[in-house]
Amino acid sequence: MMTRRFKSSEFEVERRNKDLTQRTLRKQNSQRRTEAVSGAVPESCVVSGRICVTEVPMPTAEEFREQLIEVFRVSEERRLASVVVNAGDLHRRVGGYPNRSNHRMPVCCEVMRSTMRRGDVIVDQPRKGKGAALTVRYLIPRPRQGGTA
Repeated sequence: MMTRRFKSSEFEVERRNKDLTQRTLRKQNSQRRTEAVSGAVPESCVVSGRICVTEVPMPTAEEFREQLIEVFRVSEERRLASVVVNAGDLHRRVGGYPNRSNHRMPVCCEVMRSTMRRGDVIVDQPRKGKGAALTVRYLIPRPRQGGTA
């Protein structure tokens, strides 16, 4: 039985998405600076000639679920028997972590737990149960939604 630990650097898709996100944010910030100079942005958002940094939108439970399903899909393609997913790694892939002010680690952990099926095992977890250390070994292939296990 081959087990492999999920690492965000393994997936080419993540790097392309991250590059695209960074380019999009740079473009948006450039547009905001242009709007601030032209007076289209309220003065309260302009500090010493610079636009206030807007926070990246917080990830939703659905985004965590979609990313987890993508990890399962890639693992199935590689014909792995199981995959080990760490909450900190998953949250970094989706975005918004680490960010002390608006991370969604409790939501990420809840999605990971709710996705567990018979045979899946919690490998590690923090004392409070919801933190970056939560690590789950999921069996591959995953049962289909609405199907039998």
